[in-house]
Amino acid sequence: MNTHEEQRANLEALFRNIVESPDLLASARVLLERREFETIARTIFAACKTLLGAAAGYVALLSDDGTRNEILYLDPGGYECTADPNLPMPIRGLRGQAYRSGKAV
Repeated sequence: MNTHEEQRANLEALFRNIVESPDLLASARVLLERREFETIARTIFAACKTLLGAAAGYVALLSDDGTRNEILYLDPGGYECTADPNLPMPIRGLRGQAYRSGKAV
């Protein structure tokens, strides 16, 4: 028999799946319906932002030489952004490890 905590965890997981499904479906749909990379990236970004509960974020592409991120889209989430998005974003630290290994760090 399930404990109260297990039942609660199961209900929370079910609720998360129900809430997240529209965002995941929208992301899948845009991949099938659109060809423009920026439109696809913005739609997937919005879905991820909702799923994660993030207030801000950005989409960036890795430069051809693999040393920096090039900002494609920046959403400060209503906060004042003091970083200049036109400045190079060097790849180093944990992000560099993740890019080199292809795995989460």
